Amino acid sequence: GLEPDAAAGIVVIPFNEVDRGPLSSSGSARTMASVPTSVTVTGVTAHDVALSWSAGGNPNITVYEVQKATPGASFLTHSTYTAPNALVEGLAAGTTYDFQVRALNQASVASAFSATVSTRTNPSLPGVPGALTPTVLSTSAISWSWTAALDAASYQVYPASAASTLIATPTATTVTFGDIPANSASIIVVRGLNSEG
Repeated sequence: GLEPDAAAGIVVIPFNEVDRGPLSSSGSARTMASVPTSVTVTGVTAHDVALSWSAGGNPNITVYEVQKATPGASFLTHSTYTAPNALVEGLAAGTTYDFQVRALNQASVASAFSATVSTRTNPSLPGVPGALTPTVLSTSAISWSWTAALDAASYQVYPASAASTLIATPTATTVTFGDIPANSASIIVVRGLNSEG
């Protein structure tokens, strides 16, 4: 039998009961490429997903088409690749994607699609909170507020003098301390956390 994505050429010789006739002109075609199998997610970041799959005996010249879709949406071609692996770039952070792969032989005839594989990109790292502003409420209470950090779902607050000692975990851009000794300094640092902490 023939291999996947292989060239095959023939000529035809006519026969009768006496002799054979002249050769026909040659005809050629390529076999179909094998359907990619075992599509696997090998790496995920906020905006990229790495995929690999089994070539199924396809030669190194076989081209692979990777399609992507978000749940409920139609699949769209992301790009083509010349090896049984792909880095799908430019994805939205914190989003679920489905992927499927098919092979194209050298005549650009496509195989069926592989089984679908799904994964979720990582959420974006939050930005840096800014503009820390204190409001003195009493001799023992101070309220702090700050500018929201991009992509932050919550915050961690630490004393500036002991940045490993967590003292508050607000979800809003403000925190109040009501047990400060009179005439004492309150100095804090804040960092944002994304939805996955």
